[in-house]
Amino acid sequence: MSVDGQLRVASRVVTALILVAAVVVFFGPSGLGNRTLRGVLAQWRAQAIVKREWLELAAIREGSTAGVVAADGVVFFDYTCEYCRRIGAIVGGAVRRSDAERLRIRYLTRSGDAPARLAASLAVCSEHSGDFLTVHSRLMNTDLREVGTSIIDKIFEAGGIDRDAINRCLAHTSTEHRLSEDSTWSARLGIRGTPTFVSRRGRFYLGSDSTAIKRLLDEAVD
Repeated sequence: MSVDGQLRVASRVVTALILVAAVVVFFGPSGLGNRTLRGVLAQWRAQAIVKREWLELAAIREGSTAGVVAADGVVFFDYTCEYCRRIGAIVGGAVRRSDAERLRIRYLTRSGDAPARLAASLAVCSEHSGDFLTVHSRLMNTDLREVGTSIIDKIFEAGGIDRDAINRCLAHTSTEHRLSEDSTWSARLGIRGTPTFVSRRGRFYLGSDSTAIKRLLDEAVD
């Protein structure tokens, strides 16, 4: 083989090795391609879970003969999250549409965040006592970081809430179970930030743009 031929073969070998190395790096455990692929697969899994288990994820537990029905959308919410607080009025307003709830709220709080956890517990208990809109509004208008674990007294001081019912609920293990259930849902769906909205069609939106939120909720009734 001539020198030119040998050089061409060597060039092809080097090119092939470079391509193989690039593929290994790109699709390796920490490569961009692998991370992208994992992200796409995780998104597909989350969408499949939403579509398959929507009734459980978005269930509204009503006391009427209508039984359990599903809301139009779900939001993962944290009362101490700045972006959540920006859309507090939107969330509160979306909770009821005519006789049915439009939005199911699930709570996602950071580990060890006592004020956020307590606020979520108050919200859960107010759902059962029928005081949710009042409690939600007061939580939105209270500096939770400033009052800390005195949130309960702050929420109750204006009256108009079934304090005994909420206190019984706060002491019951079912409240902690509900918050753990919400955390499990967020982990299964890969949700790490708040507020995250989910539609029954498996679309996710992380943010506080009111137009995007309305569009997502309207998907359920289009």
